[in-house]
Amino acid sequence: MPGRSLLSVALAGVLTFSARAQTPIATPSPKAPPAIEMPFASLTPEATFEIPGPRDFAASGDAMWISSRSTGVVIRLDPQTNKVVATISGPKTSCVGSAADFSALLIPQCGAPGLSRIDTKTNAVMDSIATDVSSDATSIATGIGSIWILTDGAGTLARIDPLAGVTVAEMYTPPGATSVAFGEGGVWVASPARNLVTRLNPYNNLIVESIAVPNGPSEVAAGEGSVWSWNRGDGSVSRIDPQTNAVITTIALDAKGGVAGRIAVGEGSLWVATPDTALTRIDIRTNRVAQIFTGRGGGPVAVAHGSVWIGGSATKAWRLDPRRIEATRPPLPPGPPSPSR
Repeated sequence: MPGRSLLSVALAGVLTFSARAQTPIATPSPKAPPAIEMPFASLTPEATFEIPGPRDFAASGDAMWISSRSTGVVIRLDPQTNKVVATISGPKTSCVGSAADFSALLIPQCGAPGLSRIDTKTNAVMDSIATDVSSDATSIATGIGSIWILTDGAGTLARIDPLAGVTVAEMYTPPGATSVAFGEGGVWVASPARNLVTRLNPYNNLIVESIAVPNGPSEVAAGEGSVWSWNRGDGSVSRIDPQTNAVITTIALDAKGGVAGRIAVGEGSLWVATPDTALTRIDIRTNRVAQIFTGRGGGPVAVAHGSVWIGGSATKAWRLDPRRIEATRPPLPPGPPSPSR
């Protein structure tokens, strides 16, 4: 009937209008706030320790170890009290970093190749493990009962049995490899000359994947559900998903390319230290640079015992509370003068 047809058309129009009215209007995403930039001196350390640089950091269950490459001195700290409980004369030819595992502090040597050891129970110097050490490497790693260390410029990765003190396997990663990390289900090796991060299976010593990472990945760290690389070609950081073995994002930093950046991950952030920017904090929830602390710096940075450890000056190492770092803001500018009465 004509009346029903007109009524149907009217109802359809009302329903259509109602549906359109209820459709949410898309709004543009707000822009991310810029990184907060302030001097490195804005940070207040929880404790400072007199030890000349360059220096390396390593953590064991009840201690923090800081070693000086220039003097060979190693100090053992109680992380509960921030007291130096032992000062040990270590090797003066250390060059690659350090690690604490298997009841020993492990310090690679380049001048006289080998792996020096300090007993973490007695603080006594132990017999060294014979191994070559790549002078291009910046780190060693430990995991599933083994020590992992780059031994030459050809990319040879040695797997060492710490109890027997012998190399039990060698793997061949791309030439020019510089950094090795253990975690997130694999052993990871950065090779800046080939723009690759190589993943190895620690259970069968086989290469699982060669992951293309642009701009010269020279440092690698594993943690917080991802693998991270510092790319010295352009001073950026790439984040790798260990589930897919693919780069999921690359984060631009206010840092110069071509310099020796160091990274550490933990406490909800990625921490970057370079010679020209003392410390940068990346929020791993958003993959954005959150804070930049300007000033000369560089050298190793570590996250352990709930703290960030970094060189604070040429002669002092700093312990920083990551929550205080996150809360640090530049001083407010002076307000307008008070009106005269």
